[in-house]
Amino acid sequence: MAGAGLRPITWAAIAGVVVTLGMLALILASALRSLDYTCEACMTFRGQTQCREAVGTTADEATQTAIDNACALLGARGMSLSIECSNTPPTSVSCNEDGR
Repeated sequence: MAGAGLRPITWAAIAGVVVTLGMLALILASALRSLDYTCEACMTFRGQTQCREAVGTTADEATQTAIDNACALLGARGMSLSIECSNTPPTSVSCNEDGR
């Protein structure tokens, strides 16, 4: 009874794994290709300054994400402080088009 319960790997199983990995690679490549802008925003809120970088499909989207991330690190906890920080004009913003 040696080997009872163990089945050899079939070509169909190998092909299924290869196809699945290929599809995951395509999804990842597509997602990364759509992130065309990298922006850094520096925020000063309640005497503290934080700079954060983010990526997005547009410069505005990447800038807003960077602002939101910086505000989160500045201690803008709770809805009212978060909105107040996000509505504060950034100290600086710089964006680059990645051109992938």
